[in-house]
Amino acid sequence: MTDMMRWLRIRSLAVVLAMLSCSCPLFSLDPTRDLTQYVHRIWQTETGLPQVTISVLLQAQDGYLWLGTQKGVIRFDGVRFTAIPALVKASLGEVWARRMVDDSQGRIWILSNDSALIRVAGDDVKIYGPAEGIAGDVTCLTRGTNGDVWACTPDGLLRFSGNQSQKYPLNLQAFNPNIGAACQSADGAVWLGGPVSLGRWKDGAFTTQTLRSAPGLPIRSLACAPDGLWIGTDLGLVRWNQGHDTLFGTRNGLPDSMVISLTPGAGGILWIGTRNGFSRLHNGEFNNYGYSDGLSQSTVYSIQEDREGSLWVATKFGLNQFRDSRTMPFTTRDGLPSNNSGPVLEDRAGRLWVGTLDAGLSYFDGRRFQILDARRGLSSNRVAALAEDRSGDLWAATDHGVDRIHGGKVAQVYGTQQGLPSDNVASLFIDKTGRIWAGTQEGPAVLEEGRFQPQLGSNSVLRAPIAAMGETPMGEMILAVERDGVYMLSGGTVRSLEYKGTPLRDVISIYTDPGGLVWLGGFGTGLYVWRGGQMNWFTMRDGLPDGEIFGLALDENDRLWIACSRGFFWVSRADLLRFADDKINKFAVSIYSRVGSLQSVECKPGVQPAVSLGKDGRAWFSTTRGLLSYAPAHQFQRTPPPPVTIEDVTMDGVSVEPRLLESRAFEKIAPGRRNLAFRYTALTFLFPENMRFRYILEGYDKDWTDAGNRREAFYTNLPPGKFRFLVMACPADGNCNTTGAAVSFQLMPYFYQRAWFLPSCLMAAMLLVWLAYRQHTRRIRERFGIILGERSRIARELHDTLIQGFSGVTMQLQALADRMHEPLQRMELEEILKEAGACLRETRQSVAGLRGRASGSGNLASALNDVARELTQEKNVRLKLSLDSRTPDLPSEVKYNLLRIAQEAVSNALKHAGARTISVKLESHKMDAGSQEVCLSIQDDGRGFSRESNGAEGHYGLIGMKERATHVGAAFELLSGLGRGTKISVRLPIHPQNTTITVTKDLPESSIFQEKEGTAK
Repeated sequence: MTDMMRWLRIRSLAVVLAMLSCSCPLFSLDPTRDLTQYVHRIWQTETGLPQVTISVLLQAQDGYLWLGTQKGVIRFDGVRFTAIPALVKASLGEVWARRMVDDSQGRIWILSNDSALIRVAGDDVKIYGPAEGIAGDVTCLTRGTNGDVWACTPDGLLRFSGNQSQKYPLNLQAFNPNIGAACQSADGAVWLGGPVSLGRWKDGAFTTQTLRSAPGLPIRSLACAPDGLWIGTDLGLVRWNQGHDTLFGTRNGLPDSMVISLTPGAGGILWIGTRNGFSRLHNGEFNNYGYSDGLSQSTVYSIQEDREGSLWVATKFGLNQFRDSRTMPFTTRDGLPSNNSGPVLEDRAGRLWVGTLDAGLSYFDGRRFQILDARRGLSSNRVAALAEDRSGDLWAATDHGVDRIHGGKVAQVYGTQQGLPSDNVASLFIDKTGRIWAGTQEGPAVLEEGRFQPQLGSNSVLRAPIAAMGETPMGEMILAVERDGVYMLSGGTVRSLEYKGTPLRDVISIYTDPGGLVWLGGFGTGLYVWRGGQMNWFTMRDGLPDGEIFGLALDENDRLWIACSRGFFWVSRADLLRFADDKINKFAVSIYSRVGSLQSVECKPGVQPAVSLGKDGRAWFSTTRGLLSYAPAHQFQRTPPPPVTIEDVTMDGVSVEPRLLESRAFEKIAPGRRNLAFRYTALTFLFPENMRFRYILEGYDKDWTDAGNRREAFYTNLPPGKFRFLVMACPADGNCNTTGAAVSFQLMPYFYQRAWFLPSCLMAAMLLVWLAYRQHTRRIRERFGIILGERSRIARELHDTLIQGFSGVTMQLQALADRMHEPLQRMELEEILKEAGACLRETRQSVAGLRGRASGSGNLASALNDVARELTQEKNVRLKLSLDSRTPDLPSEVKYNLLRIAQEAVSNALKHAGARTISVKLESHKMDAGSQEVCLSIQDDGRGFSRESNGAEGHYGLIGMKERATHVGAAFELLSGLGRGTKISVRLPIHPQNTTITVTKDLPESSIFQEKEGTAK
């Protein structure tokens, strides 16, 4: 015992010094809690763990938890288990890790089950062999005090520091060919576990030590802690300090004698893994947790504390997590006399009193429960209600009366002999004057002058079980009768309380707050409040999370804490009152989440009070599973924002690591990769399922996307461009990581998506159009040349045949006329000669037109003047000419056709209309966009004709005029009527700047002719 006390003093001093010098995070489990009071969670095959037997645990510097299993090394982010990409790529995905450590650079070192040493640094995996000084198997692996890595080989120790390695020759084969345990102490010594002894190497010197407390037993584990060296053996836990060893076994509180793993924890804690669960050694006390407490399996292979304060325990059948919570349960395992808890009350001295329904009364001093039951003077072990009077005495209601407790002991018991209507008491209340009220099975009673006086009033309705009691500011008592109504007792008068004419029923809890408001909790009916003679009602439809209200308490922040069948919740009292007054439409409710404890909570009905608020801000609740405390936010350690990482980027089904995506080889992604998926995570193990993410793809998204707890983002049909994917995370406590994680990349376009492609295509199209135009023009010129040649041939044939023959006939007729002497016959023959001469002239003009010279030297106005005068000079017709000589110069083909139209129109008026006046008009008009229009019109005042006679058989003058107009691209219009004369109009549009007229030839196939700037096209 003396050794134990001396060890405790040395250990306490060492812990203090270690805390002062340690730069590691201070987040850890609350050591004042029992292991059963932590939140415990298990992962096995059903919850996603790929392989349930875990031999080693390690939290890497990036935050991932690495697990070494028999089927490979995997990592865990709190939600997903995934393989290590680098190991899979190196065909080491199924390596069985026996030991894992990390160095100062964050690289992971793995000692495999087949004694191979592997180093993982990002994507780089290296297997160490003879080239690195390893001649045989590697049997041990440990992290040094300065972040170096030490390894054991048969011929010595290897130290890896940065990218350098150093070998210290040593015949470890003779000491222990299978060294499995090693550690380095603060003085630089490397300790090795031998088969029957302890080895120590420092500055080239190697010594062995024999354990007197566990002689001849193999050493299974070592832990170099600030307070000494801890050794795990088959006989128990051994502490080695300055050559002295002390054994701790099952008789000292260890759950099992075989110690498999040792891990120094924060705050001087030592975690011990055994064949029968694990243990925490703190301040000389062992606190154990095993399979019967809920551990996934009894054999504990590895224990690891993470940077957020969670504890991870690896067993043969699953992964276990233990973490603190704002809730702390207290059950029989923690010293509570019974889990069938009753009323809970913190007195003025700060002591917490807890009644049970079958094991009496106890109070909690902060470490353990002190019991006051029937054996210690309590009238009964069933305690239904508690109350504290003005003097500080505690009053307890039992089924055998009312007990007054003074100084932790029962001072007096009141029963029917002391005036109670019944010994079975269910409720207590202290009124404004300090009097004690007891609600019994036979009605209420008040303590006056040492005796209880029944208070039934004028109505026998109160002679019934009283479930709860309260008081108005006017001193009126409010009494809830079990399974009945609620009544107000004032001056002996009893009246029923109602809400809008309906009596209140099934009220099981009443709370009078410091402001004098009386709150009434119903059993399924919601919450009522009595204020100033007015009753207000709140139900689940109004926003309450539950309609069964078991207890209420008001804190200093004006929040009502309410115990209910769904656990508990809190709501602003002021908001409830404003809602009742119709000043707000809804009120906010904060509900206790079962995620905080991973098990449901149901508060206990029928006990008074069911909730109590402590001076330290804790709320205490009586539940169906015992006692529960809830710590305020300021008492719960706040961890830093969780790191966010982008794990993987998938491009059209091909996975790429984000850091490779930003490298020179991948920052410009080849064209065609249009579908991307980003997988990200937040590395926290405290409520990871409550983590909320939001992300944005800069360069594409216009705003952030709230992803909830989803850890993937998908984009399809992305256009080419530069992008930056950014993701942020927020835990449930609102301590968000606003920096987040980002990856930048560029999607390269196809050649047809580049900026120069469309202009190039446009230029190419313009070039093709120009080439096609040139080709078309060339073909037109070639065909026009053929046409001109054909016209010339026809002109020659006409000249050589028809004109020559017609001239000969005319000359013969002229000779015949000269020989005739009869005046009448000579006159007729001269008329024939005259008409023949006119026909010969027209034929010569047609031949000239075919050669392109007809009227080519003169303008159209002059030609029209000559033709009209020639046709009418010997006729009894009046000719009116209005010819604008400033009309644009037209191609000879156009002038020829216009002239023939005018000639045909005048001839028709002379031959068929019997006209007295003929008008010929030529003019030009300016149109929109600078274009012009040439207008030719011929009008007479003859007899006219109807539409039915237009183009009669054998007469094709009008049809020919229409065809000539269409031939030159002009519009033809005919206006005529019987007795109203005839008007023929031709309108020819001319393009601006250049004279461009479309001429259609009647050829075997359609041809188009243009003239631009005087050049035939």
